[in-house]
Amino acid sequence: MKFAKITSLFLFCLFFTGLSSCKRPGDVIAGNCDEYSNDYSAKVQAFSSAPSKASCTALVASLDKLVNKCTLLTPAQRQQYNQSLADINCSAF
Repeated sequence: MKFAKITSLFLFCLFFTGLSSCKRPGDVIAGNCDEYSNDYSAKVQAFSSAPSKASCTALVASLDKLVNKCTLLTPAQRQQYNQSLADINCSAF
């Protein structure tokens, strides 16, 4: 009986440990916000120093990732970034 309880407890712990460590493709990890923010800053700097269609497109893609994948943005920040996305027009290059 004692062995059955220990085995059940072990399997229970193993099951929940497995669930907590599972990552599916596309899961958003909060730590990536720094990565997306740093990438966006680098793209802004690259676009500022050499404006072109390619650097503009890279800037838009980077900002889109930041807005859609970073879960730590406040609603006001998300709205501001979405407005920036709407204002950027790469066809001018």
